[in-house]
Amino acid sequence: MGNPHAVAVLDEPVGNVKLSRLGPLLERDGRFPEGVNFEIVNVLSRNLIKVRVWERGSGPRRGVWTGRAQRRS
Repeated sequence: MGNPHAVAVLDEPVGNVKLSRLGPLLERDGRFPEGVNFEIVNVLSRNLIKVRVWERGSGPRRGVWTGRAQRRS
């Protein structure tokens, strides 16, 4: 299956989400028989996002990341 990811884009700040509660439920969800990495995202601007990650088999990744995205033509 590769390395599956599920991403949720939220209006609520990602720092407010109880990822330690939500992550295990999604990782074992029946729609992902081999487990899934789960990211919650806030879009801060056209080129900036804030992300928290639940890694399949490892749990929450430490910290909250911001990142920039650029569309390639």
